[in-house]
Amino acid sequence: MRRGFAHIVLIVVVAAVLAVGGYFVYQRLTPVKVINPTAKPSAPAVTITQRSKAPGVITQITMAKTIDPATSKPVVMASKITTTDPSVYAVLTLNKAPVGTKIEYIRYYSKDGNNFKPLDHKSLTIAKANAQYAAFNWNLVGNAKRVPGSYLVKTYTNGRFEKAVTYTVSI
Repeated sequence: MRRGFAHIVLIVVVAAVLAVGGYFVYQRLTPVKVINPTAKPSAPAVTITQRSKAPGVITQITMAKTIDPATSKPVVMASKITTTDPSVYAVLTLNKAPVGTKIEYIRYYSKDGNNFKPLDHKSLTIAKANAQYAAFNWNLVGNAKRVPGSYLVKTYTNGRFEKAVTYTVSI
């Protein structure tokens, strides 16, 4: 019986050696892709297209201190605002904005004109057919003052980026 057991152990060991050896031979025969760090990248094989085109609803953004309340048309335009100006408006000139169009902004602040940080956001929905203007406003309350620095307002139509404008606040 010992001879039969030794014979089985020998067969198992030979099979294990062959399996491990076969694995190493397979690894050596499999081609390895070498990346050349000095090679110049090639142009993509496909043409990259823009994911979403701006709808063209907002044709211009004008910063203003006052607007016509009936139409939102800018009256006193200004890209330089003081800390005590009671109102600041971002007036959007519209191009055939359909009723129900959602327009939103994200406003950013920077103390020195670099590294803008998100400040606030708001949205509006076009309620009137053939509206020529829409406006977002930031009003001072009480004795509050505006923080000096640079501001960036990015606008979006139905979630797609449209236009951006900057303005500054100084003493």
